[in-house]
Amino acid sequence: MFEHPRLSRALKDPKVQELMKMEGVFTIRLDQCQFGLVSTDEMGTAPAMKPTTIITNMPCAVEIFGRRCAGNHRHVHLLSGRAGPCARYPVALVDAILKCVQLQ
Repeated sequence: MFEHPRLSRALKDPKVQELMKMEGVFTIRLDQCQFGLVSTDEMGTAPAMKPTTIITNMPCAVEIFGRRCAGNHRHVHLLSGRAGPCARYPVALVDAILKCVQLQ
């Protein structure tokens, strides 16, 4: 499993692009607000979107991780030092990773 922010330069690397095109490899886009990621800004605590890409060869990951935000809530923008604390996975995302590994 390879995880990076959706706009990461690493995802544009030729070797990573090659990996993404391989048979049996799945590229999944998710928004971490759907897994409980939150942050705080001047308006208070709210979900933080943190768009993320996962590349994996685990078929179960498509269903488990494929959660995109519907845009029906406010997001805290991860600027002004707010990104650092959000480097840790939210508990629900860790649980999803463990569930996927157990199913393999």
